[in-house]
Amino acid sequence: VAEYVYPIGPRTLVSEPADAGGGIGLNDLLYIGDGRFLSVERQWASGVTGGEASRPVQMYEVGLEGADNIIDVDALTGDEAAVSKRLVLDFDDLLDRVERIGSHEAVVFGPVLEDGRRTLILVEDNDFDRPTQVLAFAINE
Repeated sequence: VAEYVYPIGPRTLVSEPADAGGGIGLNDLLYIGDGRFLSVERQWASGVTGGEASRPVQMYEVGLEGADNIIDVDALTGDEAAVSKRLVLDFDDLLDRVERIGSHEAVVFGPVLEDGRRTLILVEDNDFDRPTQVLAFAINE
């Protein structure tokens, strides 16, 4: 068992007005092997798009190499080495292929395709007000 510092962000959205609510969060982690994970981060900001919430989503490859295990640390000092992050996908880059990007909060491996590639499935939290969006990708390892 271990615990690591995970740097969130950067946040690119600001609510209008600024005190209307919003933020950024780590929604899910998927272990992909060799001390690496895929993370899904989602932002939200009230009032950005005609009064509706806007929720940009990014996926990162996260690595533990060089990061400090802080499981026995009572309080962080700011000197701890965090996990590394590399942007894998900004979901806004998919807008030419899908009508909208939802509030994706879950990532899992799906079945292996006939050609040997794995599938990666992302599922949206639909907030009870829109159809649930499920995205599937074939990935090369």
